[in-house]
Amino acid sequence: MSAQLTVLVVDDNRSLRPLLRRLLEGRGYRAIEATTGADAIRLIENDPGLIDLLVTDVLMPGIGGVELGEMLAGRYPELRILFMSGESDDTAERQATMDPRRAFLPKPFTADAFLAAVRDVLNA
Repeated sequence: MSAQLTVLVVDDNRSLRPLLRRLLEGRGYRAIEATTGADAIRLIENDPGLIDLLVTDVLMPGIGGVELGEMLAGRYPELRILFMSGESDDTAERQATMDPRRAFLPKPFTADAFLAAVRDVLNA
């Protein structure tokens, strides 16, 4: 990887967020975390060019992952998005199949499956 790509991980799960961050950093990505969709929006609004990939849980309190993805993709059309969920989510899965810059990863997943999904979305 020539330029360091930045991945924003948004998930309300306190144990999963740092685990995903460490996996990403171990592969050379710059990883930042947000607990909520509102936190993610604030981070991005403060630095619009900050992230290359949004990794977001679909089901979160307040602004959910699909809504967050729609809001940010409307402002930043080149943004890549990886949706994650332990529940079936037709909207997230439909978005992921309609646009190669979007993907859906069902939970639970392995570290290898997560890193492969990140790589695939970034290379789309």
